[in-house]
Amino acid sequence: TTGEGRTTRIRPTDKLRQLFLTARPFEQTIRRDRQEAIIINNRDGERQDYKDTAKIIKARKAVDAVNDVLALHHVGLMNQSADAVYQKVWNRQRKRLETRRVSTTQSNKFLTRVFNNRQMTLGGRYYGHWPGQVQRELRPYIGIDGSYTVEWDYSSLHPALLYAQIGLEISDDPYIIKTDVVGLRAKDQQVVRWGRKASKITLLSAINAPDRDSAVLGAKSKIRKDTGINYAAEDIAICLDLLLIRNEPIRHLIHQDMGISLQAQDSRLAERVLGVFTQLMKPVIPVHDSFIVKVEDEDLLLDTMETAYQSMFGWLPYKMDDDKSLLPRGMRQIIAQHGIRPGTVIKFEGKD
Repeated sequence: TTGEGRTTRIRPTDKLRQLFLTARPFEQTIRRDRQEAIIINNRDGERQDYKDTAKIIKARKAVDAVNDVLALHHVGLMNQSADAVYQKVWNRQRKRLETRRVSTTQSNKFLTRVFNNRQMTLGGRYYGHWPGQVQRELRPYIGIDGSYTVEWDYSSLHPALLYAQIGLEISDDPYIIKTDVVGLRAKDQQVVRWGRKASKITLLSAINAPDRDSAVLGAKSKIRKDTGINYAAEDIAICLDLLLIRNEPIRHLIHQDMGISLQAQDSRLAERVLGVFTQLMKPVIPVHDSFIVKVEDEDLLLDTMETAYQSMFGWLPYKMDDDKSLLPRGMRQIIAQHGIRPGTVIKFEGKD
């Protein structure tokens, strides 16, 4: 041998391309080779090599099992026929909006689990699948096998996890600033009227940040990105102070860079939910702390989410939300009961 490497490129003929195009209805039978299910990143977010341990092997088998079930089902967007979506995303390095293409083909629906240290005690969320990459406004239109789906998540999960660390469960929304705080100034009252979305972003930024300044700047940037409102840093600082008063029991846990530590806990919740569905050979799509299933599996999902939470913390979750679902629950129950699929024409007979 010469020691020189060469790259071989193979291009399909027009005839072969046409055969693949006509075989498009059978896309689900085409699957890429099994991808690595466990990724471990270093502190800089770069993928690093690792040696298998019993813990890693167990985690890989669990993710592979979820993917094996997903391989048996078609996951697509019901509101479009194209095999990709184009969406604007913020490039942090270049500090600008860019257009990104997200493939919604069946080969792009599989999961990987990403940890942030070798001990697998940080991070651990599920990534890689296109339902987790598209904008949240599109998720209500995700269908499984052409059937309607529902998405449920744990409400206020990360603050609830911090309260759980000190043995407390929450009974109301930690993002809502109470108006009965003694000595509220006119400026404070103005901030209170911002609404839940801005205060949620502010508190989560403080939980994830290592210090107060980083929290304020992070919240300012994300509020502007998500709402288009450019609040002054001074006002965001006031909002943060009011939220800390509101959540006094966990004040000492704020500004402790807890993000990936809390992700490890919510990923263990997800692991338990996915495990139940996998054992039953039912498809489930995780998106951080939420889960997408067929409407017929909605009750099973709710029971499983409650059981997983109670087994980890000793009490039921404060609240679970379905606000990202396309249809109201009553209609979903009718659809599940009668097996109604999108596009079905329903005829009612009888008196007006």
